[in-house]
Amino acid sequence: MTVYQDFARILSEISNNQSNSVLELPDLFAQLCEKILKTNIDQSEREAWSLERNTWNLIHALYDDRLNGLDDGLSAKEILAANKYTPPLTLTQPLISQSKELMELNAIRQWLHNIPTPLYPVEIRKGYQTYTKNKLKLAVRQGNTTTGLVTSLDPDAPVRQHKQLDVEDSQYDKPLTRTLFEYVRLGRMDLALDACRSSDQPWRAASLRGGQLWDDPSLASEEIALNNGISGNKQRKLWKQIASQLSENPDFDPYERALYGCLSGSLSSVLPVCNSWEDHLWARVNALMERKIDDSLKKTGGYWYDNVDTVKAQEGEQVAEDLEGIFEEILKLGGDVGNSAHNPFRITQTNVMLERTSHLLTNFASQIQQTASMLSPDAFAHLLRFFAHLVLFLRAIDGENPSEDVPNGPAEVILEAYVRTLEQRNETKELVGMYAGCLGEGAGGESFAHYLYSLDIATPIDVRKAALLQTLEHGLDLERVACRTVELTLIDTFARLPEIPIDAPDITAFANTSGLSYKDLSLVRSIEWLIFAKETYRYALIQSNGLMRYFLTSGNVSAAFKLLESLPADLMAYQPNSKTEEDDMISIDDQIVEYSGYQQLFELLDSHTKLVELWTLQPDTNKVAKLDYKAWSDQVEALTHIVKEKTMDIFTTEWMRLGADAHEKRVAELERIREIYIPELVHRLHSSLYSAKSIHIRYIDEALNLANTVADERYRIYLEFVRRSTSLSKKGVAGSNTLASYLSLVKSAALSKLHYEELAGIPTDVFKHV
Repeated sequence: MTVYQDFARILSEISNNQSNSVLELPDLFAQLCEKILKTNIDQSEREAWSLERNTWNLIHALYDDRLNGLDDGLSAKEILAANKYTPPLTLTQPLISQSKELMELNAIRQWLHNIPTPLYPVEIRKGYQTYTKNKLKLAVRQGNTTTGLVTSLDPDAPVRQHKQLDVEDSQYDKPLTRTLFEYVRLGRMDLALDACRSSDQPWRAASLRGGQLWDDPSLASEEIALNNGISGNKQRKLWKQIASQLSENPDFDPYERALYGCLSGSLSSVLPVCNSWEDHLWARVNALMERKIDDSLKKTGGYWYDNVDTVKAQEGEQVAEDLEGIFEEILKLGGDVGNSAHNPFRITQTNVMLERTSHLLTNFASQIQQTASMLSPDAFAHLLRFFAHLVLFLRAIDGENPSEDVPNGPAEVILEAYVRTLEQRNETKELVGMYAGCLGEGAGGESFAHYLYSLDIATPIDVRKAALLQTLEHGLDLERVACRTVELTLIDTFARLPEIPIDAPDITAFANTSGLSYKDLSLVRSIEWLIFAKETYRYALIQSNGLMRYFLTSGNVSAAFKLLESLPADLMAYQPNSKTEEDDMISIDDQIVEYSGYQQLFELLDSHTKLVELWTLQPDTNKVAKLDYKAWSDQVEALTHIVKEKTMDIFTTEWMRLGADAHEKRVAELERIREIYIPELVHRLHSSLYSAKSIHIRYIDEALNLANTVADERYRIYLEFVRRSTSLSKKGVAGSNTLASYLSLVKSAALSKLHYEELAGIPTDVFKHV
């Protein structure tokens, strides 16, 4: 199963299972990306899949909050009004859940925490400053002094005394503080505290816990208490001031400064150790979040803030006021971090956070061609697949997400480009159809029609019908899609009138359709799209008539018969009448008359075929009884009469002749049909009548009388011979079924009649039939 099929499967499962929320889509997509990341892929692919996974996780986190809305429970002020001793940590929960800004900042910070990052934690070493302690003990025993070495083992000694620890202890402390910072960067304060305690530095764990909000569940109401035990720092404001000052002290290790900087909400000390776009975003979001929470607690007040943690907060360093300001700062960084901000996935992340998905989709759609030229086919297909599924997700939640509109035009462009990409990558027809069906009525119908058009002609008719009916599932116009599918097949076919065939069409073998070409079969089967639903029967009539004209003007009688045979028997029963379609009544009536003309022609051809077959069964008069011969001859006469009557019906009516208001091209095609088949039918009828003379001599008279019908000015049959001769002469060939060939047959019949009369002793008038 390909990646494209995997994503389609997830999409289909969520769409078909009403119990699943559409909000699960991003999470399931992220899980699929994670699964792919565990396979053997190259570094560039790994980076793309990693970024896509991160993006889906962000979308899931943010839209889960956005669609669920703000908490409508008690506000922080209402909680304090009921209990002024409510701890700050308990108050922070409603402050965040009832503020869209804080809730989204919190979700973004949590998302940045959860992005998988390779960690190389320091190896835990037991004992506090072991090497420094041992060296100091040795110096005391030997009565020596230790130049440059601290004389105390308290944590502040190196800074206070401006001296160093032993090199072994110093080399351990630096990677330890980096590990602690990385744990905090990933939101794993628990691991940082464990590392401190495991390294026999409990004082450092206590120091890091100073930045946590004070909480005592016993002081909060039962319904809102967090029940995590007493934790945090009552003097948090004081601790943050000291931690902020420590972070600004250049005497400390950069990672220790960054560690206390991020915990106190400072920014300048954290940025120097940030290496990636995600690190820079986290540092700024964290600083903004800390400041916003402090501001909210200040506005809310309460016993612990006003009466216990009374240190006046110092004016902090300037940080961006909002997310938009943060992203502007990152874009100005330049270098690898600034350049990475232009990655399409990070651009998507930025716009999702800023609620600018409409702007995102519009820009991407307008640059699809440029993007395709800049990326490899695989990378472009990857990116296009992501945006197509982003469009589908945003459309699915459109009704629940009033803050963002999905721009229909750009969305259609993206989905249509994805459908084309699936076709180019030879994905299954069902997959292409699924996404084509997701398009809107305009582009969606066009793409779905292309999908149907691409189905192989060997596809069973029930499968083709099921594929077409998918349009209803996707909200597309079935009639429009079916008509467009047929147009795609016939557009080149109907471009020009075929050359007139030189040889007469073989109308006796018309029912043998086994030798039809692939093109002929595809043309015939294209009309199937219009016969699956009664509402498209009108179009089936019009298009089948057009295709019949093409086949018959090409002399391809077998293909024309195959087409006629494939049409439903009730096709005429569902055509509009004058009460429902007054404007188009004349056009539809003409189409009905034309279709009836084809039925008339093939009924006659069928009779001709049966007559030819009957003649092949002619018994030998010397070997069969007279009654058997009489039975056979009666059948021949009866069938010959039927052939004559049906042929004369065509000759003496306006067969394939339309009114003056008919389309010029259509009139020309029908004239070409008369030009080809009227001379053929004249020759065939003459031959049938002439052959029957062996049964009764009167058939020669009937054959000779046919010439009168041909010459009759009421029917002007002779003009079809003239037109045919003219067309053939333009091609410089003699051809068949010409007036000269017919007159030669008439001459032979007349001579046969004279010969018969002479043998019978009947007075002969050589000018009788002239």
